[in-house]
Amino acid sequence: MKTSKETYEELIANIFGLFEVKDYNSALRMTLEEYNLRMKGYLLKVAENEYNAHMIAFANLRAKGTKKNGAPLYDSFNDFYDKKARLAEITGIKNKIASSKLVKIARRIQARKEDNTNGISDI
Repeated sequence: MKTSKETYEELIANIFGLFEVKDYNSALRMTLEEYNLRMKGYLLKVAENEYNAHMIAFANLRAKGTKKNGAPLYDSFNDFYDKKARLAEITGIKNKIASSKLVKIARRIQARKEDNTNGISDI
């Protein structure tokens, strides 16, 4: 368990490192509410960067990745990366998106198992 001092130092380090605050006095004046809002904003920015990276990777997969029968591994980008679910995870919104993603994954796994029993394998 962290001591109060360790927690405080971690918060100040995050303020300087993640939020790009340069002034020590500004960091000391930051309220916990402001810190939490800035952290949420930072995580949303990270999610947007993840989304962009996944878009590029998806484009590569669509161009190259196919099953033996020539069908693409993923039918749509949302099968590959679910931005709404990722944003919901970050912002703490719990809704049907997460279970929807799990259903899609389960269906994809089941389809792959069926393809493998019919002599079709991934890639």
